[in-house]
Amino acid sequence: MSAFRAALRISRRDALRAKGRTALIMVMIGLPVLVITAMFTGSATTNVTMREKLGSVLGAADARIVTRPFRTRVEQNPDGTGIGQPSAKRRERPWTPGEIGALLPGRLLRYQANVVEARLADGFDRVDVMEADLRDPMTGGMRRLVEGRFATAPGEVTVSPELVDRGVRIGDTITVWRPDRTVRVVGVAEHPNRPGVLEMVALPEGLLPHQNDGNDSGWLIDTAAPVQWSDVRRLNKAGLAVQSRAVIESSDAVSSGPMDMHRLVQVGVSVLLVVTETVLLAGPAFAVGLRRRRRELAVIAAQGASARQLKAIVLADGLVLGGAAALLGGRSGSAPGC
Repeated sequence: MSAFRAALRISRRDALRAKGRTALIMVMIGLPVLVITAMFTGSATTNVTMREKLGSVLGAADARIVTRPFRTRVEQNPDGTGIGQPSAKRRERPWTPGEIGALLPGRLLRYQANVVEARLADGFDRVDVMEADLRDPMTGGMRRLVEGRFATAPGEVTVSPELVDRGVRIGDTITVWRPDRTVRVVGVAEHPNRPGVLEMVALPEGLLPHQNDGNDSGWLIDTAAPVQWSDVRRLNKAGLAVQSRAVIESSDAVSSGPMDMHRLVQVGVSVLLVVTETVLLAGPAFAVGLRRRRRELAVIAAQGASARQLKAIVLADGLVLGGAAALLGGRSGSAPGC
């Protein structure tokens, strides 16, 4: 039997015999691993990528065209989440479907979104509003009807399950501010990527005024051919932002390029905190174990063990207890994401 295998057997036997000390060391090592793993697992499962939420953003459409307050050139990233536009001396008049169709032929469906103040049973709260005709096949997948029906006339809305939990029922009326209006609830519709959102869905301009301010307003479009990156850049020159299904789904275009400095700093700080926390807790844990094992190590040394063999036993303690604690902590921390 090799010396290190013997050291592992000694460490395993000692861990089973001194259960209290073993539990203390495993908690001190496993706890930071559990917390850190849970944080990274939560971040990975809650941050939905643009490609994953295409259905809730585009439905079955080929692209979404977002109007801007000016008609100056737009700069955007491939997935359309980062948009910039220089200001002009005055705001332009709203875009018309005819103007959009001249730039990109296809069937258009009006879409806009904003936030309103709504009076609920337990007080006022901010509620998201999306306006689109969810009866149209082009919106398929944007919201899932849970109960009732979609809005068919101005002043009708479907609400999210979270609003139902806040006391809203089908047939109720909700008073909203900014704009001041009363709407009637006709159904319950669920957001596929934001299960806890407070949201109402209405027909275009059935609740919100016509928007041309770049605040998530524009058209869904069904085109004869996929909307390519060249089409997006052409529309950018006209002052329109575009989220294209073909561009987002293409692996090369959706890549956002090098990691930006802000993200790099976040990752660096996270790694530093992980290492610091582990060292601060794991170091004392093994120090406690080593002090309590001095007598046993002295007995082994008296039997002729060399300094190298004693070091192997101490390292085996770290491997057995640290490995088991890391495995248990990592498994427990990642369990919510499974």
